[in-house]
Amino acid sequence: MTRWLVGGIAALPGVLAGLITGASGVATLVAGRPLILAPAPTSLAEAARYADAAEVALRVSLGEDVNRATRVRIPGERSLILTPLEAAAASGRNYMVTLVLDSGARLDDQTLRRLRCLVERDHVRGGMKDYLSTLDPSPLSCDGVPLPE
Repeated sequence: MTRWLVGGIAALPGVLAGLITGASGVATLVAGRPLILAPAPTSLAEAARYADAAEVALRVSLGEDVNRATRVRIPGERSLILTPLEAAAASGRNYMVTLVLDSGARLDDQTLRRLRCLVERDHVRGGMKDYLSTLDPSPLSCDGVPLPE
C-alpha cells in the first residue's frame, strides 16, 4: 500500500504537467493561442493577432509603424504577412481593431473591404464580421480583393 502511495505521489508532477500541456493544446485549437509557451510577439502585427494590448501599446510608443505588414506566426498554421489592422481583425477582438485604429492605422474603403473579406474567408469569430459591417454596411463582394495566403 505504501509503495503505491509513494509511486502515486512521485508521478503527480508528471501527470499535472501532462494535463496542463494538454489544456494548452486545446486552447490553441479553440482560441488560437496556447496557455503556456505562447510565442512572444515579434512585431506589432503579431501582438495585435494575439490580442496583446499591452504589447501593441508598447510597440506603438516605441515608434513601430502601425501600417507596416509583417510576418505573423499562427500556431498550427502557416505564417501570413499581415498589417497590424488585418491581424487585429483576425484576432476576433473588436477592442483590438479599435486600439490599432486609435494608434494611427489607415482605414480607407479599400482597406475596410479587404478586412471584411479576410474575416469572411477565415470565418473569424467574436462578432468581428458584424463589427466591421457597422463601419461599412454596404453589401460585401470579395471578387478581385487580394487576400493574404
